[in-house]
Amino acid sequence: MKGSSKDSFFVKAIIRNPQQFKQYYPYLHGNGSMLNLSLWSLKQDVFSLEEREHESPYPVKRTKKNRTRLIKLKWIANTLIATLTESSTMFWVGHDGDYIAAFSNDENFSTIDSLQKIMPEKVELVTDYEWE
Repeated sequence: MKGSSKDSFFVKAIIRNPQQFKQYYPYLHGNGSMLNLSLWSLKQDVFSLEEREHESPYPVKRTKKNRTRLIKLKWIANTLIATLTESSTMFWVGHDGDYIAAFSNDENFSTIDSLQKIMPEKVELVTDYEWE
């Protein structure tokens, strides 16, 4: 799907089995590691592109008739929208691929104990990590 600028695009794929996910995951993680937005959802397609108005976070100087003022730029662009419905889950590859964040309203993701039950045996959930 093409974004609003010439350099923006969105790839949307439906993965039907674990083997396909295993092949596609390096692409997801690699894009997240390069600071691109990399998301996926479970069971349901929760993503869509919609036109939304954006505003620059910081004002810029504009001069007109020898008068300078600060204005915030506004524009309309295609924006990726995630709409979580009942029992849906989405994942996001975080900054530099250092972590994966999960957003969910599925009961399987409600507690550490329920999450550990659905994780593969080799995955260990860390609950008491201390930042150095």
